[in-house]
Amino acid sequence: MRGYINNKDWDISPTQIAFKKDLCQEEQIFTAEQISAFYIETDQSIFESHQLKLLIVTSDLYASIPNTYVEQKEFIERIWTNGAINLYREKSPRDERERFFISQSNRFYELVNFKYNKIKDGQQYSVTIDEYKDQLAQLTAGTSGFSASAPTYFSSQIIKYLNAYNEKLTGHKQVKQSTERKMAIFVGLGAGIERLNSYDLNRRDNDFTAGLAVRVHFPRNHQRSYLKASYFMTPNMYYYNIYTEKGQPQWGSAAEVSVGTYIGLAKVQPFISVGFGHYWISPPSSKRILYPTYNYTILQPSVGISYKKCLELEVSHFASLFFKSRADATFFVQPRISLNYYIKIK
Repeated sequence: MRGYINNKDWDISPTQIAFKKDLCQEEQIFTAEQISAFYIETDQSIFESHQLKLLIVTSDLYASIPNTYVEQKEFIERIWTNGAINLYREKSPRDERERFFISQSNRFYELVNFKYNKIKDGQQYSVTIDEYKDQLAQLTAGTSGFSASAPTYFSSQIIKYLNAYNEKLTGHKQVKQSTERKMAIFVGLGAGIERLNSYDLNRRDNDFTAGLAVRVHFPRNHQRSYLKASYFMTPNMYYYNIYTEKGQPQWGSAAEVSVGTYIGLAKVQPFISVGFGHYWISPPSSKRILYPTYNYTILQPSVGISYKKCLELEVSHFASLFFKSRADATFFVQPRISLNYYIKIK
């Protein structure tokens, strides 16, 4: 059955998915009890339903090896295969511990690796159970010329180990594995109106402002969250000369860093963010030895509306953090309103 899956780039292994046969119909929810697998073509990733028996280890002190298990059916991602052996990644919502599983012929088992805190004779110890090293050694035993040491318990290292094993076994280097989850990067241009200046921080004159931004989206479950850095320039920001008590238009700059998130899954999404903006306004070049450069930092919350995360209307910087130029400045300042356009480069 083909259609559209709400792809959340899962870090935590899902127990259900939302599916549409076409975009006009309502979502259908399918659980790991109902379907055996699903495939996402754009990511070339496959998730299979498996009944798992998971050891839950807490931060408590144990007199012996923990033996508290929970059973649950989940969709786990197949991250490597050579046709005969499959490697799966799982991260349970119960403890968010990353685990790996192997299937071979009719066998399916966990690569066991965990730590626990042990108490013995009044002393506390940290104990590591790394049974997976022996499991991998047994899996690859009997392969002529293969003598790689056991990898660390990370997906990239286990895959590297299995690739080396497969190359010795078959003479082939290319092995199918899922697409690595990476961050998405956007670059953007923005233009709008600005009201900040060095003297009357709440004056109502609108000045043109323009800038550049880089926005990085986090992978997997956090793909709607982002980190953004931007640089804006305002040619006519107001510079106030404290010696002559006169003001004049002057070039102003702003460097800003914020974290934010998009809300919802539609093409049109509201978004919110919070961060800091550092602004500076310099006197005319002929007077920079005698006259000060004004610097101030503001708390930088923002809200806006986005279309496909590319075209955005944003209203930002409502409140001050502190000002070096005016000790008696009010807490609230006039916002910047800008229209921004982003292009995904990665």
